[in-house]
Amino acid sequence: MHEEWAGGNSYFTAGAYRTCHGGLDDLAEVVSNVTGEENGHQTESSQEETGVKKGEEPLKDGKTPSNDTVPISLIDLEPYTSSDFHADMQRVTSGRCDPALTTTLVDSSWETVKWLHDVGKVDFQLSFRRQAYRVGERYKFWGGLALTVNGGGKGLVAGLLRRVKEAGVHVYYNAKCTGLVMAPDKNTRVVGARVEYTPASSAELIGEVDTKNIIETVVRSNATVLCAGGFEASSSLRSKHLGTGWASAHVRGTPFNDGSVLSVSQRDCGALPVGDWTGCHAVAWDADAPWERGDREVTNEFTKSGYPLGVMVNIRGERFVDEGVDLRNYTYAKFGRAILEQEGGECFQIWDGKTTPLLRDEEYRVERAIDIADQNGEHKGKAFDPSIRDGICTSGLPLPKSNWALKLDTPPFVAVKVGSGITFTFGGIKVDPETATVIRRVKRATDTEKISQGRGPFAHRSNPLRPPTSAKHIEPIDSLHADSSAEQNPQPRGKFAHRSKPLQSPPPSTQIGPSNSFNSISPPLLLQDQDYRAESTLTLAPSEGDKAPSATECQEVKFKNLFCAGEMLGGLFWGNYPGGSGLTSGAVWGRKAGRGAVKAASTSSQFQQG
Repeated sequence: MHEEWAGGNSYFTAGAYRTCHGGLDDLAEVVSNVTGEENGHQTESSQEETGVKKGEEPLKDGKTPSNDTVPISLIDLEPYTSSDFHADMQRVTSGRCDPALTTTLVDSSWETVKWLHDVGKVDFQLSFRRQAYRVGERYKFWGGLALTVNGGGKGLVAGLLRRVKEAGVHVYYNAKCTGLVMAPDKNTRVVGARVEYTPASSAELIGEVDTKNIIETVVRSNATVLCAGGFEASSSLRSKHLGTGWASAHVRGTPFNDGSVLSVSQRDCGALPVGDWTGCHAVAWDADAPWERGDREVTNEFTKSGYPLGVMVNIRGERFVDEGVDLRNYTYAKFGRAILEQEGGECFQIWDGKTTPLLRDEEYRVERAIDIADQNGEHKGKAFDPSIRDGICTSGLPLPKSNWALKLDTPPFVAVKVGSGITFTFGGIKVDPETATVIRRVKRATDTEKISQGRGPFAHRSNPLRPPTSAKHIEPIDSLHADSSAEQNPQPRGKFAHRSKPLQSPPPSTQIGPSNSFNSISPPLLLQDQDYRAESTLTLAPSEGDKAPSATECQEVKFKNLFCAGEMLGGLFWGNYPGGSGLTSGAVWGRKAGRGAVKAASTSSQFQQG
């Protein structure tokens, strides 16, 4: 990954965090755009978030503040309790979210936000532009989501990278993980990663690989954290796991989330795949946006999330979802799938003059208006309010609109053509909810003990894996960073010092996801030279004659020094998710994984002796 792509999908988000809180007084402790004074005052940070310059009209009827801080006395923001968060997770995933993971996410959300603010120096703000409507003179928040980051995903990543640099952490770019190396005498410890990298001076194009100057090495480590995203950037894997139509989806973010590390973790370490491998986060996305990667300037502005205020019709003019079934925060991540399932994988969003003033300027700047037919909205004495489920619904239609169903009868009319933009995939690997340690499934002690003691059918495979004769040139990891102060040729030390060459793992497989093959649940065996040939590959697909052990023959074990966070973690979301919970999830388990890795590294001397 080139330095320009640092931050992965986080860079392309709106920077929203869903968290439990006790109300406005709690949030005021961590945000920078709320004042206790009667009159707000302009701040440089809020200008950066919105792009509105001083002197422009800050408010419009029904819209939210642009470049002003807001007096706390004018804000309506209800507490969002742990019960609320749990209920939203259960409702939008149809009860399929992992209970233990959900509890950890909910219970850790607020302390993690405060940690990001205090330690990460994240500039949180109340999300007036995206999560509040002006009702009269007040600003009314809705959908259980109130926090964003100044500058959105761009601001989030830039700020965190500054903190990383201040902490003296080295970041190596243009490097790809192609394997993980297990300890030769244990089955719950990883001792390094195999990496192919390109020296920074030879990388001329962003996102391109300089195949002429690739160097291969093994990075030895006392602890490893897997945080490399899902498989949404791979059209072939999308087709395999999500369905054939997904090859034509737009990739919203980084092009580097191709599933390769998911494959590596299962192949080399037996990491246990869990979760919704047929599900993903996908949104209504500008039909003219790039296909294979996000636009780093436009980022999240290709989102088209104003559909609850209008209607969506396919190319035959037919509605295909209930646009008002719920608040946008609880539907946008699943409606991308519904759009992709339409003929041509596209549709039109349509509004009239009553609701177009409520559309976000950053999403709907220069769209072409066309005339359309009315929908029959039944007001029944209710007042239109986009910040709640207002009950204004249609009557007598085969597919109802449950809320915000105003007639489309007031020009100017606006229609926007949209497709589907995939954000991340839901399937991943299993972790311990409290520690973020990776979990694998192994055969019960009888067979594993035989292997470790040099007995049984695999006892002959007792030598450590050595690199193939056709291996590429190996350089020490220090050459990745010109300023590294480590020894260029460290002397071999410890129990395995007689091994003059670094451990190597087999080449990666493109087969990922749940599997019943023996290879996916048995301890990885370190092969001899004759078992490892440059042209050979290992996959998770069962070979002829393989028989997967039954559940009673297996047990789940936790690694001692391998952790996972971010979109690689599986089991949390199924079919849908509550808006803003993705960044919160990444932070919750990223923090746990980091702490676990530090602890594991601090006890490395015990590992080396054991």
